[in-house]
Amino acid sequence: MNQQTTQPKKSKITPVGIMELVLVCLGVTFVVLVFGMAARQKIREAPTIAVPIVGDWTSSDKPLRLAFQPDRTLVLTSTNPSQLHPDAGSTEGAGAPVSGTYPVSGTYMLQPGGKILIKLNNGSRYTAEWKATSPNRFDLIDDATEGVTTFDREKQK
Repeated sequence: MNQQTTQPKKSKITPVGIMELVLVCLGVTFVVLVFGMAARQKIREAPTIAVPIVGDWTSSDKPLRLAFQPDRTLVLTSTNPSQLHPDAGSTEGAGAPVSGTYPVSGTYMLQPGGKILIKLNNGSRYTAEWKATSPNRFDLIDDATEGVTTFDREKQK
């Protein structure tokens, strides 16, 4: 009747083991940071889509014309003022403005991915997304009402 005494197992954590664990964690973190910074730099260098927006555009559903200039300015004009102003101060439908004084000037900014931001001098703001599948048409979205007005490129004379 020999009883064996079991000794509790000692933990095998040593200072060298802790140091190895810390170095592995730091190494993984360093690799992730380096690759993350490289990816972010590549994203910043991504080419902006060349949107051929400069020129005259006419609305297909409202009597409006947008003239985009190369210097990032634009002018919104009416193609038929009598159709726009049946009575003073009214607006028709949603989308681009149909009342007010024309011409209205403003600026536009192209963003990566083909998004166009438009700010008119009367305070109105619009967005549009240019798509390569339909280079001669875009939908102008009013930021205030979310109304949509479609514009088509005018034919060259």
